Order: sequence, then structure tokens, then C-alpha cells
Amino acid sequence: MTIVSIGRTNGDPILEDVVRVLRRCLDQAGSFKSILRPGWRILIKPNVGVAAPPESARNTAPNVVEPTILLLHEAGAGELIIGESSVVGQDTMEPFH
Repeated sequence: MTIVSIGRTNGDPILEDVVRVLRRCLDQAGSFKSILRPGWRILIKPNVGVAAPPESARNTAPNVVEPTILLLHEAGAGELIIGESSVVGQDTMEPFH
């Protein structure tokens, strides 16, 4: 079974707004706590493969990565690693700036 949950914030949300919406979406899907074991090493692949502004919707919005990390820590995750690879011809670190 596939579960999809969609949430929305208004305007330019602050961290707490994004955490609240992500928590609600995760609760609908079963939460991080239901799928991870305490201490697990987690790879976060945020999908930022090209240098483009967040409003272009080509990459994951930067203000979603930090709340995801906070919620994973809250659920008991161990080491968190952010891994990414850019599209051919792009500098992988450029989209992170």
C-alpha cells in the first residue's frame, strides 16, 4: 500500500510552520517513529540537483530539509547524512548555496 500525504503552508513559512505541516502529514502516513528504529543512520536525499531558486519547484525547498532533520531526531534517528548528486554539468554544491 502506498500512502501519500500533502500539506501546505501559507506564504513564506517560518520553521515552526513547516514542522507543524510535516508532522501532520507524517501522522497521516504513520509517522517516522513507526518506520525507523532508534539509532538508525539515515540518508536524506533532498533533490537539489540543479542551481535554481526554490520558487522554480525544480528542487526540494530548502525550508523543508531542516524540519525533516528535526523530526527525524525527534523520532530517535541516529546519524543523519545528507547526500546529493547534481545533474551532469552542474556543481553539486552550488544548489546548496
